[in-house]
Amino acid sequence: MTEVGPPEPVLSYATPASRPTQQSRYAIASLVVSGIEIVWHTLSILEAPLPFDVYKQDRMGTVASVLALILAIAAYCEPNRKRSMAHVAITVAVLSFVSYILLVPL
Repeated sequence: MTEVGPPEPVLSYATPASRPTQQSRYAIASLVVSGIEIVWHTLSILEAPLPFDVYKQDRMGTVASVLALILAIAAYCEPNRKRSMAHVAITVAVLSFVSYILLVPL
């Protein structure tokens, strides 16, 4: 005969291990685009010899800052991701966008 022992206790709160979280790639991409845009805008304000006229330079910088905002917002939509870099990305993206509104190159 087989011996039947006492049943092992099953914990009601025992769940499988959660998936590991990592930084969002959208947040990293947003930081890169924001960094490039800030350098571009700084060079435009300092009147560095850039390859385009002022209107096109301003338009490209504005598009880059909007792209950085979109990527930063997309970082919040990803499940199982850390939010610390997403917070930094949204802050830098908003600052770069506001710089285009406030600091218009002459």
